[in-house]
Amino acid sequence: MSSPARAPVTDQLRAGVVLLGLMTMLLMAFPGVDAMPANMLSTPESVDRWSKDYPRAGVLAVKALADANRAVRLPIVHELTRFERWFRIEQTWNLYGGGPARCRRLEVVVDDRVVYRSNDPDLDWRAAELGSRRIRPVLETAANKPGAANVKGLLRVIGRWAQEDFGADAVTLRATVADFPTEPVPAGVVHPSEPGGPAEVAHLIHGSAPDWKPRVELP
Repeated sequence: MSSPARAPVTDQLRAGVVLLGLMTMLLMAFPGVDAMPANMLSTPESVDRWSKDYPRAGVLAVKALADANRAVRLPIVHELTRFERWFRIEQTWNLYGGGPARCRRLEVVVDDRVVYRSNDPDLDWRAAELGSRRIRPVLETAANKPGAANVKGLLRVIGRWAQEDFGADAVTLRATVADFPTEPVPAGVVHPSEPGGPAEVAHLIHGSAPDWKPRVELP
C-alpha cells in the first residue's frame, strides 16, 4: 500500500504562515481578555472591593486570569503592536456593554471663543476636516494624551486654518471630560465633575505662530 504523497514545501510553508497569522489574531483580540484593563485586580484593595459584591472565590479566579494576562499576553501584544505600527496595519475594536462611563471632547478655542467642539452641531467650524475619518483619531489622541507626538502636527494644522479664517496667531485645544450626559463648558471656566452634570477641563494645549509648538497646561 503506497503512502500518501507529501504536500509540497511551499504549501507547508503557506499553511504554517496562515496558522501563525490566525494565532496572532487570536492573541491580539482574545475573547473576553482583550477588553480586560491592564491593572484589573492588581492590588489587594481592589480584590477586597470586588469581594463585597461578588463571591471571593470567583474574584480570585478572575484575578488569576488578570495576572496571567499581565504576565504573558500583554508583553507579547505590546511587541506585536509595534510591528503593526511599522506597517500601519494596527486595528482596534471594542464592544461596549453599557456604554462608556465618561465622555471626552476636544474643543478649539480662538480668541477666547469656542469655535469647534467634538460632535456639537452648533460649534462646527471646519467640521468637514476635523470630523473626517483620518483626523478623528488624532483628535481623540489629543483629548486623551496631550503629550502625544501627533498633537504637534494637529495643532499646526488647526493653527494655520485659524490664521486663514480668523486672522488669529494663537489657538487653544481644550480637552473636556464629563459623566453622561454632558453640558458645554463656557470659555475659561472649569466646572467640578458631577454625575450627569457639566464637564470639567482635563487639559489645555496652547500654540502660537509661527512654530505652533504645543504648550500643555493642566487646570
